Amino acid sequence: MENKGITTFKKRLLFISLFIVPFLAGMALIFIGKGVGNLPVLHKTGITVIEGKSVDQHYQVREFAATTFEGADYNFSCQDSSLFLICLFEEEKQKEWEEQLSYMSKIVDRYSNFKLLSVYENDPKLFQWGEDPIPFFKRHNGWSALWMNENEFGALVTNLKLHRDSVTGAFPYVIIDKEKRIRTYCPINDLKKSRDVPKLLKILNNEYVPKRIRLTDKPS
Repeated sequence: MENKGITTFKKRLLFISLFIVPFLAGMALIFIGKGVGNLPVLHKTGITVIEGKSVDQHYQVREFAATTFEGADYNFSCQDSSLFLICLFEEEKQKEWEEQLSYMSKIVDRYSNFKLLSVYENDPKLFQWGEDPIPFFKRHNGWSALWMNENEFGALVTNLKLHRDSVTGAFPYVIIDKEKRIRTYCPINDLKKSRDVPKLLKILNNEYVPKRIRLTDKPS
């Protein structure tokens, strides 16, 4: 009489397809993620030797001063060991401000372990706003709205080593690490690209997560 039950071979095949294959796929994704899980440090300036090892040196963003929308002094200090995302708002591109603010709002909604600086060219009191912008920025912790005069704004462009997008003519967003080194430029042209920025910030933040102490290690 023919056995119509599931054979041993089929059981093994079913087990592999349900458990082994997903596990291997997951491990592959982890290793792939590790391979792309670092942001390069931009703008190499030279090489120095530390304890007999050659170490690359990179440009660091210099300290700068600005004024908050509320009239207080703000100083970008090298002593502040935070990750930063800096976005510049040119006076001549006011028509694009609302769209850019929408992108930035999506960024801070998705990730919060960084400081966001929106730097405007010239005094915001000179511009016409549909609503008071200060409460908008205050909805998000770590988001500072700043302004500079035209000359200071131009100096910041140089400080951040910014270049305009060849298509849109806009300055990209800048991600800066805790050592004030520029890690990447983010050209933001649509909502999809803005959603990628939190991923980049998470990748960068992971570099600063302390390694787990192995409890099995014995002191020498």
